[in-house]
Amino acid sequence: MLFEYVKAAYKGDPPFTTQFHKLSRRITSLEACATDYWRARLKGVHPWAFPREVSPNADAWRASKVVNIPNGTIDRFCRRYEVSAQSIAQASWAKVLAIYSKRLDVVYGQVVSGRTMAGSERVIGPVFVSTHLARLWSVSLNKRQNTIPCRVTIGKQQTSRDLVRSVHKLNLEALPWHHASLRSIQRALDTTSLCDTLFLFQPNTQEEAEQNPLWSLVSRPDEKESKSQVSPNRSVDVCY
Repeated sequence: MLFEYVKAAYKGDPPFTTQFHKLSRRITSLEACATDYWRARLKGVHPWAFPREVSPNADAWRASKVVNIPNGTIDRFCRRYEVSAQSIAQASWAKVLAIYSKRLDVVYGQVVSGRTMAGSERVIGPVFVSTHLARLWSVSLNKRQNTIPCRVTIGKQQTSRDLVRSVHKLNLEALPWHHASLRSIQRALDTTSLCDTLFLFQPNTQEEAEQNPLWSLVSRPDEKESKSQVSPNRSVDVCY
């Protein structure tokens, strides 16, 4: 969003923006209600974590896998079944966790922007108040986003199509409750950790950079992955 503002300002037509302080009171008032929602949504959940294979003090590492599915194929599926590409990816990650944990009820952290209220789409910068998440998940702070739990229950006879639909429905239901603090949710459920994996769905910034003549992305060869104080075992970034 900041890049879009800079591009518009460079062309002499800066867009109207909303100051964060105009939304902060509403966000704060929503947090308590949102925590109640997540406490009910996660009732009876049993957290599971991947076995740690490296020291928590070790440098983070990254691996990537390109899945060659044409965008048109995904778009047609989404239109036909009225779901989103993000829901497809979320359902896929839920299946991965179900296989490894040998459970049909799984929970993972879902990174969201928090831009679910009127005016928030014009705020440049983070759109959440609580700093609890920033302390717990430095990955979220670095991306200026928030993390909420995503619980997926897979039926034994459920088709993949119906699973994607159910995930999409849950995403829509959760939209008003994105401003809950993960720490407050965990406290309400009397647990220290709900999940140890993060899921992030984002557009392909490389393609955007190639289409933008004003700047290009530059990576530093000495740059390292950031580490959080309570590091998640797995962080899944899906670019579409």
